[in-house]
Amino acid sequence: GHIESDENNTTYCVYNSDVATGYG
Repeated sequence: GHIESDENNTTYCVYNSDVATGYG
């Protein structure tokens, strides 16, 4: 998995399948 940032600057964890698994 890896960390991505959305347009709202919200950080969330993403698995290798690119599925958001949790917001932080």
